[in-house]
Parts: sequence; C-alpha cells; structure tokens
Amino acid sequence: MDRLRLKDIADIKNLRNAVRFVKEDKAEERIHCPLYDLPYLWKIEKKLLDLGTRLLNGTYQPQKCTILEVVKSSFTTRPISHINIEDWIVAQGILNKVAPILDKKIPPNSFAYRLNPKRDSSSKHKFFKAWYRDWPKFIKSIRDSVSGELPCLLITDIAGYFENIDLDRLKQMSIDAGVSQEVADLLGIQLESWTWRYLYVIHRQRGLLQGNAASYLYANFYLWDIDEYYEKKGIVYHRFLDDVNIHAKSKSEAKIILTKLNQFLRNKGLALNTAKTYILEGNEIENHFMFSLMDEIEVLLKDIKKNGDSSQLKRKRKDIYKKILKWDRLNSYLFKRLLTAYIQTRDGTLFKNSIKYLELYPDLTDKLCQYYRSLKNGNKVAEFLLEFLTDDNRNLFPSQEQRIIECLLDIDINSQSIWKRIAELSKAKVHNKECNYYSKALYSLLLYKYGERQELQEVTGIYLHGRETEPVLRKYLALGATRLAGSQELDDVIERLKLEANPELTELGVFLDEAKKVNPINNLLKHINLRTFYFGKDKVFTLDIRSIILLNILKYNREGANTQLLENHINRYKSKIASKRVLRLLEEIIARL
Repeated sequence: MDRLRLKDIADIKNLRNAVRFVKEDKAEERIHCPLYDLPYLWKIEKKLLDLGTRLLNGTYQPQKCTILEVVKSSFTTRPISHINIEDWIVAQGILNKVAPILDKKIPPNSFAYRLNPKRDSSSKHKFFKAWYRDWPKFIKSIRDSVSGELPCLLITDIAGYFENIDLDRLKQMSIDAGVSQEVADLLGIQLESWTWRYLYVIHRQRGLLQGNAASYLYANFYLWDIDEYYEKKGIVYHRFLDDVNIHAKSKSEAKIILTKLNQFLRNKGLALNTAKTYILEGNEIENHFMFSLMDEIEVLLKDIKKNGDSSQLKRKRKDIYKKILKWDRLNSYLFKRLLTAYIQTRDGTLFKNSIKYLELYPDLTDKLCQYYRSLKNGNKVAEFLLEFLTDDNRNLFPSQEQRIIECLLDIDINSQSIWKRIAELSKAKVHNKECNYYSKALYSLLLYKYGERQELQEVTGIYLHGRETEPVLRKYLALGATRLAGSQELDDVIERLKLEANPELTELGVFLDEAKKVNPINNLLKHINLRTFYFGKDKVFTLDIRSIILLNILKYNREGANTQLLENHINRYKSKIASKRVLRLLEEIIARL
C-alpha cells in the first residue's frame, strides 16, 4: 500500500471534510469563540485553497496555543490548550488520513477515542466515538472480567501522562506504522509548537496538548505496543487513555505484572502514579467501583427516560443520594450520573447542598452548572451563583469561575435588581488586574448582556487604549462596541482590529467591516439559531450571547432589504423566548435598525 503523502493532507476535499469535524468538536471546546469562528469560516473556500498551498510549499506555521488551567479533584490543575481554528483544521486534516492507520494498531481492549465507523456516513456523526458511551463499556469490561479464576485486579494510571509523552518517539512510531516522513514532520511541527513552555516543562520535545480531540488519538496510540504485549501474553487488560486495569490470578501475580508495566513505561519516559495504584481482591473491587450502586443509577435513568418523573422515582433518587454519601470518599463518576437524573427531572432538592460540592469537589463544577441550568427559578440560581462568586473567603479556581459565568449567561434571569448586580460585578472584574484573562473575557460578555451604554463604552475603551494584551481577551473586549447605539465606536474598533499583529484579531476586523456592507445577509443569518436545552421531556429555548452579538453586528448593515430581513428574523425568535433580558436586547436591536 502507498504511504500517506503530504498532498493527501493538503487536498481541498480533505480540508473541507476537516472543517466539518472541527465545527462539531469546537462546540465542546473550553474557550468558545464569541462568533462561532465566523471571521475565519466566512469565505472559507478561498482560505482552504490558500492553506493547502502553504502546506505544500512549507510556509504553513502553527500559531502559539492559549493555555487554561483547569482544576482537578485533588485541587491541583491540568493545562488545557486552545488552538486557533486554522491550526485545528490542519490537525483534523492530518487525523482524517492518519487516524485509520494508527487506530488499526490499537487493540480493542483500549477504549478511549476510537474511530467512529459512521463518521463519513452523515454530517451529524463525529470523528471519534463518544467517550461518555465508551467509558461505561470500559467499566463493564472490567467488571465482567473479575472471576473465580481472576479474582485480583491491578488498578493504576500514569503520572502526568500527556505532559511526558516523548514527541520524537511518537513521531517515529507513526512512521513505523505507515505514515510518511513528510506527514510525520508536519505533525511534529504542530505538536512541538503546542508543547508547554515556561512553567510547564523544560524540554520542548516532550508533552502533548490536552483539551483537544486532535491530540487524544496520539495519546492513545503512544501505548499501543504495551496493549499488544499484554494481549499476546493472554493477560486480561483494559485501558482508557492512561487509566490501566489488569486482571490477575493472585496478588503476587499482580505485583509481577506491575513491575513489568513499570519497566515498559520507564522505557517511554513515563512513570506510574503511585497514589492511584492499587491491587484489589473480592469485595475491595466492589467497594472501589461501587458496581451495585452503579446499577441502581442506570436503572433509575432508564425509568426516567421511559416514564418521566414520579414520586416513586423521587424517593429512589433520594435513597441513592444517601447511599453515595455513606462512603468515605465521593465517587465523582457515580455522583455525576446521579446528577444527570436530577437534571432530567429538573429536581431542585439538591440545590441547597450544592454549594458544599462546589467547594469540596471543584471537578464537579461543570456538571453542577448543567444542574443549575435545568432549574426553573433562574433568579434564585443567579443569586446563589453571585454569592459564590463574590465571597472572598472561598478559594475559587479560575476554571470554576469561568463555568459559573457561562452558566449565568445561559439561565433566564428576570429580575432587574439582579441584572444590576451582575453588571456591577462584571465591571469590577473587567478592571481587576488580578482576575484571570479568560474570566475577564467572560465577564465582558456578562456586561454585554446586562450592562448599559456607559459600561460598554468603558469595555470598548479598554480595548482601544491597549490596556490588555491577551488576544482572546482583546477579541471579547472589542465586540463590546457592537451593542452601542452609534456606529462610530464600532468604526474605531474595526480600524484598530485591522492593524493588529494577531491574525485572529485582524480577521475579526475584516469580518465586522464586511458584515456592515454584505448583501444579502442570509449567509450570516443561517449561523444564528435558537439554542435548545433538553431536560427530560422539557425543552427550553434561548438565544445565546454569541447569537445576540451577531444580530447586533448585522444591525449596522444599512441595506434596506437586509434591515427588513433582520427584523423578520428577530420577530420569529421572540415568540419562543421566555427570558425578559434577551427580549429586551432584541427590542433594542430592532429600535436601532
């Protein structure tokens, strides 16, 4: 078979296909573009042709990635990377061709981020299988393999796995698997450009970015030879990225296996996490995984899906909750699954206790924010979250703060006094030098939604006077001008954006300028849709802040036909939206057309 070549990556059809997968994956990204990456996707065909040319002539260079620190259950943090959309398209273009080669090498006992066999059959399918469906399969395989013959289980994971992957070794492994040197070099250029610097690692050739589907296959592939070794030896072995579970006939045999595994990993520059390494037997395995409680939760979720909520299911949720609390340690996976039941039924009985979980288990913040979105009393939720954000006695991690701000952006708040409190807090945070840059960016969106003209002028002024240097934050600040009544502030921002050194900011300036002139605007309006939250059988509609920003941009388009088209578009949304604040913002746009 012919080796994969660089021209296969740069092919326009491959790059178009990459764009489709990237748009799907970016919906789950930690840092969201305020405009769905429209400044780049606008006139995408021309940009893909140019990108293909640069890939072939060697002038493509990846941009520096942005890094966020996301809190873990142990109160430590892991670095999560954000790469710009062009680099992600290239990474996905490589994956489109490389993944089928590498995935074949990985045995079926490794469950994480496996290729989705239906990925090309429909635009709705993602490139990889859903991790949240494969994780239960991983757990089930472990459970099914415990037997009288194999009563012992070795559980371990790898310390600092992503940050210690040797990129030169990974590159050579891909070449050995059938990837050409030129494609491996392109992959190496990307991965090395995104290696942690400064406080993360010293050696640039080591470390794989996290938080992006583009890198998870390589993390999985890096251990394929260890998977294969145990499979050939007939040892029952299951892996989910760096979580390893090996079955043994006795604890003595498990210790021998552990010693061999440690040697394998050291040869790859890796080491076991001793704090998470256990050899369990009998009831110890049940106590670790809580299989019986897991079964109860899954039955509960199936009953809710089939029949909806009932007093009997409410009691069952309460009983399971009590059982989870009886254990010495909180099982995060089971608690998240139970929270899903509360979300699907919009059950507010956990609300009062949730603050202690935000404090004690910061890794639950994402799931708790999903729970808060499901609750019907948005004013009550907003007051609770504002109290949490403003309490200086709490150790609030930036990644927690960011998820809570995003939650405030989504929920329906119909109290003007709360709108004012949100605006006051957001203004103070945007001016606070100690506040994390991405938290500031999100606070600027809260100001966009809940602030008034003077506050938005201040946000725009921060951008225009260059008081912030982080490109992600500058992008969010610049967009504050789009809600102002007069167009002069926006004109000033556009001209400044066009002079930026950062290509993403320059693209934003060009896009804002063209959006004021384009005719017709249908191609832009198709990117604005009602966002739907599903809670069991309930559906809640809203326009998220990014759609409101785009509608505000389009209000500056003075073409008569476009003005009427935009007003008709907005009026269609108004009948489905319950949020008084969103309705007021829509009325504001119509009034200024």
